[in-house]
Amino acid sequence: MSARIEQDADGMYRVIVNGKTLEGEPGRPLRFETRHDAEDMLERRADLFSMPARTLQAHH
Repeated sequence: MSARIEQDADGMYRVIVNGKTLEGEPGRPLRFETRHDAEDMLERRADLFSMPARTLQAHH
């Protein structure tokens, strides 16, 4: 997984994973007021997707 955090011209941050901006809803990128908030989201996403499939299914 390649991931990076970019700052927009208005000072808000976006998380880019595998070349795509993370979205909250289709067509609406997740935006964060601080770089720290964006880093937290990236960390939580990495933790979620690193879980074994059986464990992930158990949380549905």
